Amino acid sequence: MKNKIYHRVFFLLVLTLSLLAAVGGRAMAQEGEAGALPRQDSVQVAASAAPSGPAAGTGFSVKLNGRPVVFDVSPRLEEGRFLLPMRPVLEAMRAKVSWSGETGTAVACLPGTTLAVTAGTQYARINGREYPMPVAAEIDRGRLVVPAEIILQATGAQEQWDGAARVLSLFLKDPGAGFPAPVLELQRDVQNELDRMDRDLAAAAGELARTGLDGEEARRILSGLAARYPYVADASTVDKNGKIAAVEPAAYHEFAGSDISGQEQVERLRETGRPVISSVFTAVEGFPALDLERPVFNRQNELTGSVSLLIRPELLFASFAVPELQGQRPEMMAVQKDGYIVYDSDSSQIGRNVFTDPFYQDYTGLPALTRRTVADRAGVGTYAPPDQPSQKQVVKRSVWTTLGLHGTEWRLVVNYAADGDSRAAGNKEEGKMEKKSDSNKTAPALEISPLQALAGEPWKIRVSGLTPGAPVTLVAEQQDNKGIKWESHAVFHADQSGVVDPAVQAPVSGSYEGADPAGLFWSLRPVAGVKPAGTFAKSLEPQMITVSVEVEGERILAQEVERLYLLPGVKRVEVRESGVVGTLFLPAGEGRRPAIIVLGGSDGGTYEPAAAIYASHGYVTLALAYFGMEGLPDSLVNIPLETVGKAIEWLESRPEVDKDAIGVWGASKGAELALLAASHYPQIKAVVAKSPSAVVFEGISKDSGKNHQSSWTYKGEPLSFVPTIFTEELAGSYFAAVAKKEPWSTAPLYEYALQNQEAVEKATIKVENINGPVLLVSGGRDGAWPSGKMAEMIMQRLREKGHPFPDMHLHYRDAGHQISTPYSPTTVYWLTLPGGFIEDLGGTPEGNAAASMDSWPKIIDFFARHLGGKQ
Repeated sequence: MKNKIYHRVFFLLVLTLSLLAAVGGRAMAQEGEAGALPRQDSVQVAASAAPSGPAAGTGFSVKLNGRPVVFDVSPRLEEGRFLLPMRPVLEAMRAKVSWSGETGTAVACLPGTTLAVTAGTQYARINGREYPMPVAAEIDRGRLVVPAEIILQATGAQEQWDGAARVLSLFLKDPGAGFPAPVLELQRDVQNELDRMDRDLAAAAGELARTGLDGEEARRILSGLAARYPYVADASTVDKNGKIAAVEPAAYHEFAGSDISGQEQVERLRETGRPVISSVFTAVEGFPALDLERPVFNRQNELTGSVSLLIRPELLFASFAVPELQGQRPEMMAVQKDGYIVYDSDSSQIGRNVFTDPFYQDYTGLPALTRRTVADRAGVGTYAPPDQPSQKQVVKRSVWTTLGLHGTEWRLVVNYAADGDSRAAGNKEEGKMEKKSDSNKTAPALEISPLQALAGEPWKIRVSGLTPGAPVTLVAEQQDNKGIKWESHAVFHADQSGVVDPAVQAPVSGSYEGADPAGLFWSLRPVAGVKPAGTFAKSLEPQMITVSVEVEGERILAQEVERLYLLPGVKRVEVRESGVVGTLFLPAGEGRRPAIIVLGGSDGGTYEPAAAIYASHGYVTLALAYFGMEGLPDSLVNIPLETVGKAIEWLESRPEVDKDAIGVWGASKGAELALLAASHYPQIKAVVAKSPSAVVFEGISKDSGKNHQSSWTYKGEPLSFVPTIFTEELAGSYFAAVAKKEPWSTAPLYEYALQNQEAVEKATIKVENINGPVLLVSGGRDGAWPSGKMAEMIMQRLREKGHPFPDMHLHYRDAGHQISTPYSPTTVYWLTLPGGFIEDLGGTPEGNAAASMDSWPKIIDFFARHLGGKQ
């Protein structure tokens, strides 16, 4: 491979020197912006107008039951609608809130209520049922912001607006008072597991849309699903007539072909085309089970059947540790609303009905308590078992809350022995529980899961066994592939249970702020005194990160975790044939797969990390080089679009590739090429363009500025392009930055170029010709070029030209040019190039991290939905 040339710096230096004497009087007239950007982070669909930003002076404060709610991101009032950061409001209500960076979903658990909201969507789930929201949830500086209406609907709170004082008052009766926090944590953990199963099943439905309901690939998908959960008996597909098409594992093959069309949940799915979960029923396999089903649609959006997980509820609930209450291990139950006991810590109770079974009639107070349990989504009560001397009667305390999925609800019940003090109201019970548990305090423990994660996948960190209220420091350390050491830290106070959980607790100090499961990883920065040449160096080699726990300056615990860019079983093959230069990545397994062409930016060569990650998600990927490697042009000038065309033809000839499911991913200059190629080659069925351009810009070479040339050609002819012109003002700021060794943004250079309306009109990419949906990702503080503005130009053209696909623009106002995979360092956002030029890529560490966290799962979902791959 030839040494890569840093083309952008040569371009700037030569252009500056050649034009500096001639810039006087040649500045072009200022013109209006090509497209106005929304000021808040947003998800835009081509058919919809972009939401407007907040007007000046729309700030206000929020009170809950008369107490101020503290925000690190301000609430907003837009078009008469209150938009509130979700976590602070619900935590003020004593909810347990968790965040999944993988899906961009926040889950809040209050007694009897679970509220789940995903960024970029215009619906929420309350106890497993979908409810529309007036506007989509969005990420604002790392916080999920939702319309106040959905919080009011979920919690039953009342609102009152004082326009003069600009105060929104919320009123909620006894928010969480007297309800043991550990039960809410149990509710959150079980609900999160139900949601995780549902997401995995949705991903499988997307894959099966491509593979069909039967066959080797379908069985591989089902086998993987069944093996993922120890409480799942089998995974199966059901055709539209209600017959089992395929089932895994092998122990259940005999049930393939069984007619289950009469089962209630199967009938409901066929009628509605929506996901369902059953009540407990006796499956054809011969045991009581819950059936979670997702519809499968073909490319014409026709229902072809469903994919199902058959769940053993007694194993599901037994997999969760019941929280300690008052120094004892309580009993746990899960009850359907009809009184059927789905699970009980005492297995002899499973399958009984608390309403109809005579066994329960002699329990003092139990029949009335059971009626309350079914009628109310949450509560606290007492009952007494039978056959006890009245003077020594053991009173049981019962605490219940609600779980739900797709409209089906269960009551989660925790029972434990109560004494006189435990009947006191308010938080006295919780204080007593904590005091009693001190005598049984366990040794400190550090739990991180998983220990090995593919880039972009979340890590969960939890430290337990600590002294409540004690200061604890978490430290992360790693070396990049250039040998530079990076570190981060966060200081917490252990909660009342002696636990530190960064996903739900904000550090009191450290390298990041706010509750953030990824904070310790994205805030990694070079150790003091070391200034790296650029962003965190990536390769395909696994990265080892050490997470340690320090108390009073002493390291007491440490655990090493591993970040992978290439999963075991994925093959890497260098390609130098048929005019194609690049690296092919083949996922494990047999059969044809969707394919993604990966196009890097102006550094040249191949961008293998992204290709490796997508291959690890099940795609055949080709990291395609288009200049800067042997056999290719040295500079980014007059690159034939046929380079991509040849790659498409070559992929179509591969036995591993589904030729009807080829997509392209490009970043920066590669995004420009991705959009351009897709507008010429209809074989491309989905496009992801990160930090994109809306036009063909001038090529980049050592001769830039002397000899203006296009970046691209088609059929031997250069494509029209927008030239880049230095003004005296730009040249002055550039030389000043170089002299001071300060970062300099190239974005103003391209902003100025876009004012050449005649050139822009000729060079605009005809994105309306793209034969599939387009997903754009941009930052509002992009230092390389104005990708946010240009993404809006693209969206506007798609709308005006009636592009018949669900196009989307993810815009993040505090992000720069480098929006990457989550859980990766974002604290360095510049590049030091030869000659001393430091390019400012823009954004803030927090903004880049939030954009990466939000956009990555949406990109994975986009390819899964439109190419049929895995989520």
